[in-house]
Amino acid sequence: MLRSAAVLAALLLALPTQAQVNYQTLPDDQSYRRMAMPGLVWGSRIVIEDKPCCETPQGAASPDDQEAKVMAEIPGQALREGRVLELRLDGFRTLRITDCDDLNTCGNSAFRTHRLVAWWPGTLRTYVINVRAYEDEMAFLVRAGDGSVTVVARPPILSPNARYAISWDPSLMNGPVMELLDLARYTPAIHVITPERICRDEQVHPGRQPVWLSDTKVAFDDSTLGTATSPRFRLTLQIVADTNLRWECHF
Repeated sequence: MLRSAAVLAALLLALPTQAQVNYQTLPDDQSYRRMAMPGLVWGSRIVIEDKPCCETPQGAASPDDQEAKVMAEIPGQALREGRVLELRLDGFRTLRITDCDDLNTCGNSAFRTHRLVAWWPGTLRTYVINVRAYEDEMAFLVRAGDGSVTVVARPPILSPNARYAISWDPSLMNGPVMELLDLARYTPAIHVITPERICRDEQVHPGRQPVWLSDTKVAFDDSTLGTATSPRFRLTLQIVADTNLRWECHF
């Protein structure tokens, strides 16, 4: 009897979980509000200089570990010299981003640090910069071609084919903000997504770390609902025909 019950339980566990499915229309593109040329860009001081980049000067300060790893992968393209991050642009030009990391000098509103966290090669040719403010965080996407800067919520994660990227800020102070980037054109389209009540008609809190499962499907493990007793589950988002979003809640 006990053996039969154990076998039945094992069979039930082996059954695929039922997923609740919801569809959304892809929201309008917001990129026209997000791109700027160097200057004072969303509180950061960015300039382009007509000089080549980037030979390490004698006695230059060592970058942090993550930035150092990225720079090692793209020798001659990026340089950290104290508070200044230099990036190589086309036409033998250099883009300079300067930190303002002294609260006594900068104050809360102007406080900024900038760290290179990724380089997107191929046709994208984009530097990904993590920007930390006093009570905020964002990311800059800097085009190596012209130095144009696009701002998104957090450093995006590329899909395997580099067609899409997902930017997800789960924080309650700044977000939560989820953005889907379509990188098919030179200026990426930015679609602000609102998951909210897609599972059981309850508030949804996607997991903190998105992982791409395919070129068009991304998973958020450890997602929860708005209730205190909510179990953790996998939430997936799939882009359908470039115009629709398919959500699945795997309980």
